[in-house]
This record gives sequence, C-alpha cells and structure tokens, in this order.
Amino acid sequence: MDFYVGIKGKDFVMVCCDTSATHSIIRIKQDEDKIIPINDHNVFCLSGEAGDRVNFTEYVIANVKLYALRNGVNLTTKGIANYTRHELAVALRKAPYHCNLLLAGYDEKNGPSLYWLYYLASLTKIK
Repeated sequence: MDFYVGIKGKDFVMVCCDTSATHSIIRIKQDEDKIIPINDHNVFCLSGEAGDRVNFTEYVIANVKLYALRNGVNLTTKGIANYTRHELAVALRKAPYHCNLLLAGYDEKNGPSLYWLYYLASLTKIK
C-alpha cells in the first residue's frame, strides 16, 4: 500500500510519501524514492506499480525538459499537469500506466500549485 500526502499553503507546497516498494504482501525495498524532481520548481510524488512509476515519470520528465530546450521556456506547473494528464489519457487506450501522482510546484506568476492525477487520466487541482 502506497501513501502520499500534499499540503498547499499560501506561499508553499509540501509533499511526503512512504519509501517502501512492495509487491502483493512482500516488501521488496525499504528506501525507494517516490518523490521525483521534474525541474527546479516542480516534483512528482508517486504511487503505483514500480515499473509503471519509473517508466511513465522518466518519459514525462524527458519530454518536459525537451520542451524547455526547444522553446527556451519552462512549462508552468499547470502546463506540466495538463501534459501529464494527456499522456495518461493516450496510454489508457493502449497500455495503461497504473500510477497515481501528486504534482507540486511553484510558479513566480501563479504561486504554489498542487495537482492530483489518477491513473484513469483525471486531473484535479487541490485548493
């Protein structure tokens, strides 16, 4: 069972999660890092199957960095959330990724943001 929580304040976002990697009733690893940095101001907090977690986040992070290199500007937290939701929706019709995500970030214009993404491609902004 995976656990993660996010708290959004007036000028901050804080996330935390467990560090155990399990399969069924077996604990495989006790020091799994489930908080993955996307860039300087955004992080994913993940739960779900280990392979899906790693493959999906590496794919999204690589494409976010590619966007920044091609266009010379970083995506906002909202932009990353919508891109991630789109990729979950596309994968849902082919080979779904079974991972849930919290996306936490800070934009200079919009301030702190916290988004919850479900593996069935739903996106919710946490207020």
